[in-house]
Amino acid sequence: MKQLGIITLLLTAFSITAFAQCATWNDLPNKAEIEEAHVLYRDFFKQKNYDQAFPYWEKAFQAAPAADGKRDLHFSNGIDMYLAKYSAETDAAKKEELKATIIKMYDDWVACIENGSIVLNNTDMKKYPGFVRGREAFNMYYTLNVPYEDNIATLDEAIALAGNETEYIILRPYANIVQYQFTNELMTKEKAREVYKTLNDISDYNVKNNKEFGSTFKTEKDAVNQVFSTIENYIFDCDYFKARLVPDFKADPDNGAQTEQIIKTLLQRGCDKEDPAIVEMQEKYAVYADSVNRVRQAEFYAANPGAHARDLYKEGSYDEAIDKWEEAIKKAEEDEKKSEYSYWIAYTRFHKLNTTSGVLSGAQKGTKTDAVKGNAYILIGDYYAKVGRSCSDSWEQRLAILGALSKYATAKSVDPGVADEANRKIGIYASSKPERQEGFMRKVKEGQRVKAKCIGEMVTVSFVD
Repeated sequence: MKQLGIITLLLTAFSITAFAQCATWNDLPNKAEIEEAHVLYRDFFKQKNYDQAFPYWEKAFQAAPAADGKRDLHFSNGIDMYLAKYSAETDAAKKEELKATIIKMYDDWVACIENGSIVLNNTDMKKYPGFVRGREAFNMYYTLNVPYEDNIATLDEAIALAGNETEYIILRPYANIVQYQFTNELMTKEKAREVYKTLNDISDYNVKNNKEFGSTFKTEKDAVNQVFSTIENYIFDCDYFKARLVPDFKADPDNGAQTEQIIKTLLQRGCDKEDPAIVEMQEKYAVYADSVNRVRQAEFYAANPGAHARDLYKEGSYDEAIDKWEEAIKKAEEDEKKSEYSYWIAYTRFHKLNTTSGVLSGAQKGTKTDAVKGNAYILIGDYYAKVGRSCSDSWEQRLAILGALSKYATAKSVDPGVADEANRKIGIYASSKPERQEGFMRKVKEGQRVKAKCIGEMVTVSFVD
């Protein structure tokens, strides 16, 4: 940034009357001349060429501090240039003069807003002075190095005027000031508590309602509370919070969300969980939480039928579980999820409802997703083993067992997590493979691929030893 350089500060050049009157150029006989000065200084100002901008700004500001009454750039831009001058100045006396000028300009800026000389479009002019004071407080802290007592007064005024519209830029400075003042016994714990609550209330409001800067307020709130964490054990106590919060509960005992927050706050502040007031609130909240949880569960199940199906399965409601998995398949966008749900339908039908209808196709779909691939192959093996019992003769039954053994082997190869179960089943059915003599009679050799008609699949022949 270019500095103001050789610009000489002449406080007497500014007429106090001009400040107080908040004049505009609208009715000035030399209106065109002042507007031209405004345009020229703005061009240089945008380029941060303050040396060139200042004389034109000075001319425009002396004649019309409020410009045309629809903008406040003469104040904000002038302050920015004086802040640059202040930062560059090394002479202590001159810095104090510059500081006084800047603070006075903030006062005059607010006065012009409050007396209606400046009216900005799409702006709540009742709260706008709070914006100006907030900017002043910010510069007091970071640039002007004013006494903290003065900074606090400006911060309080900014918040009182702007309320929830207070800018996030002042939250952290105020927290730092409180931490310093309280630590050095220059602020009461009551005041520190008041500021803590105010800053958090402003932050919470904006996190919820401020679409543009909500996330920034969240960041600043976290920073504020980190600062307060260094003194919280000294400024907060159980009795204080009970006195402030228990009446809120008494006034609205059915407000479950409020009750939950009060309980949480009191416990965090060292209150005994067996305190009668907390016990009463916990009993009331338990009723509320139960109803809320039922509603939330219903909403969750509606949005997540797959999760609902699993819970129904655990309850033993197998038909209802299948219905929900079928619903989940219709809603699922990912093929892997559809495959997973198909497997669970097949598994439930086979193992819980003792039916083979639709089991093979569902299990085969399950092999398409890593989530249940190994289990799906085991299920196919179980299906083949069961269907094999109904085959036309012993040979076909044993071929079906070969199909089952093949699926168990595949299961443990694709998912080591099911190896124990696969090996257990292989051990069960290994003795049920075809006998070598029967293979000889049918002219079937070991290793030969044949069709297992019962299960409709080609199998590789191996004989029981």
